[in-house]
Amino acid sequence: MVFIIEASAHTSSIHSELMTVVGNLAGSLKISTSDIQVGVITFDNVVDENIELNDYYYSASSLDSAITSITIPSASSTVNLADALRYAFYDSFTLSKGNRFTAFKHFIVIAQTYSSQTGAAVADQIRLNLRNQLFTIGNFMYMNETIMQVLSENIRESIIPIQRYIEYFYL
Repeated sequence: MVFIIEASAHTSSIHSELMTVVGNLAGSLKISTSDIQVGVITFDNVVDENIELNDYYYSASSLDSAITSITIPSASSTVNLADALRYAFYDSFTLSKGNRFTAFKHFIVIAQTYSSQTGAAVADQIRLNLRNQLFTIGNFMYMNETIMQVLSENIRESIIPIQRYIEYFYL
């Protein structure tokens, strides 16, 4: 599973809380090379791979701490969702980073800001394999609803408002 998290100027006020929520969630999973592996990508106009799938395969609590400590490197006011999806799909799930061909691939997009680069073509590529699942968590007040629909047009996928996600998982 790879979390694709917006880390722009628009999400800077909730970034720390969001990382805590994602860290708590990842820390509650059964992490190992034969169970769940977690990667984390943050993006604004640049994509940063913060955690690779095989970085924290030995300890859920270490993974939780690593995610919670992720900061926003540049906090640009522009975002490029297409590049973030492209990076997750083509670069995160590689053998050298811990990919297992028998595992399901979960892409969890957490975004708030409108992106003119929707990533629709990459989302379609992700959907071609039935073992891939794409979930989106966003703030509908700010994010273009069309983008959320492009990313989550399939019944296998879910759209969850970002505030409800934080309130549900924030411990």
